[in-house]
Order: sequence, then C-alpha cells, then structure tokens
Amino acid sequence: MGLRPGIEPGFYISLKMESNHMASKTSGQFGEYTVAAELSRRGLVATTFTRNMEGFDILAINTNTNKSFRVQVKTITSGEWSFQANNYLYFDEETLEKKGKQIITGVKQNNKADYIVLVKRGNERREDKFFILRYPKFVELLKDKYEAFLKRIGGKRPRTPKAMHETLDEADLAKYLENWGVFST
Repeated sequence: MGLRPGIEPGFYISLKMESNHMASKTSGQFGEYTVAAELSRRGLVATTFTRNMEGFDILAINTNTNKSFRVQVKTITSGEWSFQANNYLYFDEETLEKKGKQIITGVKQNNKADYIVLVKRGNERREDKFFILRYPKFVELLKDKYEAFLKRIGGKRPRTPKAMHETLDEADLAKYLENWGVFST
C-alpha cells in the first residue's frame, strides 16, 4: 500500500495505536454535531465548541426570543451512560473516610449547562436516539438512582467503598426520548 505524498508513515501507525481513543473522540464529536444540526433544523442557531468549553458543548440561541441555551452532550455507541456521582453530588466525607459509608448531603450547583442531551449512536441515522433533559432534572434523576442504589447496599460499596460510579440506561431516560420541544419553552 503506497502512501499519499506528504503523509509520513508514522501518521498511520500513531492513528492505529490510538484508535480506541480516536473512536471515543469521534463518537463525542458525532453527538455534538448531530445535536447542533437538529437544533438548527428546529430554528435555533447552534454552534459547537469541540471540547473547548468547560461544562457545555453547544451554545444555542433562539433568535425569536434572544434566549440562549448551553447544552452538554454525552454520546455512547452501546451500553449505558456512565457518570461519577461525586461530580454532581456532595457526600459526607467524614462518614466515608471513617466508616466507608456513602451518604449524599446535597446537589452541586456548579453546572454550566442548561440542558443535557444523551445520544445513543446507532449504525444508521434512523437508529440514533436522543434523550433531552433540563440539566437540573438530569442531576435529580442521577441522584435518585444513586440514592436507591446506596439504600439497597446499606450505603457501603463492597469492593471499593469510595467508588461513586453510576449509570443511566434507556429505560431510565425513556420519557425524555426525542424531547426536543424542551428548547422552545
């Protein structure tokens, strides 16, 4: 296989070695661009920042109302969306340190996004799924699910007491499927 003029052989090697990392980045970009395109289709001006803005990926503006929206996008190709609960919730640190028990003490109000769109990328466009929530509702949903989990296990994770991993799946988000109308309110 010959190389195109101007392309160094190492380029292909490094690209192949980083293919999993690249797949993750392109999946994220796919989600951001697809959401921005759909917002544009619905009459909003939307621009992506390709991972350069802390806390949100898209800025959308309704030119009829001059209202702007900051949108965070999380994209997966299979499975569930994974989150670290301590990025969204406060925990009683003393109880965690001394007893290995997790107790939620509050919700962090440091979010920079107004909305979150959770994208499940299909093999074809008609298989893509979009779950759209106001950001505070997303945090509330995550909190409720994590609290229920902690209640089931008595607040102590058996193997790794300080782990705070939680997932959301399509069933958790079903009522937010294709909820694009939330941007018109």
